[in-house]
Formats: sequence, structure tokens, C-alpha cells
Amino acid sequence: MKKLKILIISVIVLHFLLISIGQLRDLGYINNSFAKHINDSYIIPYFEQSWSMFAPNPPKGNQYFVVKYKINNDSLTLDIHEQVRKGSVLSLFNINQRLLKYQNECYNDILRKLESKKISFSNINVSNSHGLESILNYSKIVLKKQLKFLSNIKSTDSIKVDIYLIDEPLNKPNSPNKYGEKKYIQLENIYLGKKDEL
Repeated sequence: MKKLKILIISVIVLHFLLISIGQLRDLGYINNSFAKHINDSYIIPYFEQSWSMFAPNPPKGNQYFVVKYKINNDSLTLDIHEQVRKGSVLSLFNINQRLLKYQNECYNDILRKLESKKISFSNINVSNSHGLESILNYSKIVLKKQLKFLSNIKSTDSIKVDIYLIDEPLNKPNSPNKYGEKKYIQLENIYLGKKDEL
């Protein structure tokens, strides 16, 4: 009985030691072939933590939209989610947290539709993507507050937008910069409406 107890304790200690080596490797503290071998042959096949059951598509960075409003020769470029992102850190239960999650899902919906060719870069049918439709509606709300820009245009002028889907991927935890290099996808010349329709 005593030998069985020692064996069980030894197995548990060895398991936690191997898991710790794998975690230290992921954090960048250990970088050798032994740690890689432990990770590839022990941790990933048997003990990889997949969060897909709880968060099927978790954000791996900062995804947001920048909108360029275009009217005749005049344009205005705005990060339409900047205030929401800034407000989201004020409190854990802030409504902006929910808005960020919704906007992230809009971002994912647009990417899925682009990949499945339901919307294209050149001929955009807004009704094919609920995410794109939501972002355009939100863009109208943001534009209504740009009184200086709107005062320079006629009520019958058509407003088009370029939408930039920005992706700032997260860097490794031990990196000095939180986010990596920004990447973006541009959707051009989407009809938003006329000034008097806003």
C-alpha cells in the first residue's frame, strides 16, 4: 500500500513538473529542445486547454473598424469604436464591454462572408452580412455627431464610406509591446445614404 501511495505521488509530481516546463516555455522563459519535446509529445496531445467549448471564437487581439466618410472631394476618417474601447476599461460591468463583444462578432461575420464569397471587395451587397449592416448603421450614428463635417455638404449629397477592418494581434506575454503589427482589410465605396436620410 505504501509503494502504491509513493507511485501515485511520484506520477502527480512528475505531471505537474512537465506542465510547469510547458508553461514556462510558452511564456518564453525556457527555450530548448527538451521543453519543445515535452510540449509536442505530452502537453499538446493530452492536456492542451482548448477554450472552444466556452468561447468558440475568442478574440486574439484588438479588432475594430475605421471608417472613411466620402462626400464629393471631401472626406473624414474616424475610428468609430475608439470611445467604446476607452470606455470599456472603466468598469467590468460597463455596457461598452457588451458593445465590444458585439462589434467583434460583426468583424468575424464580415470575415466569414468575405471568405465564403458572399460579399466581395468590389461589389458589396450589404444585405449579405448582418455584421456589415450593423457597422454601417453604427457609422450613421457616429456621422450624425460630426456637425462640422456635415455642415459643409448639401442635404442631397451621397455619402459613401471605405471601411477598414483593423486587426491588432496580441504578442506573446513576455513581449514589451502588447499588440503586434496592425493588419487591415479595406472595403471601398459602400453607399451609406444621403445627408437628409441620416
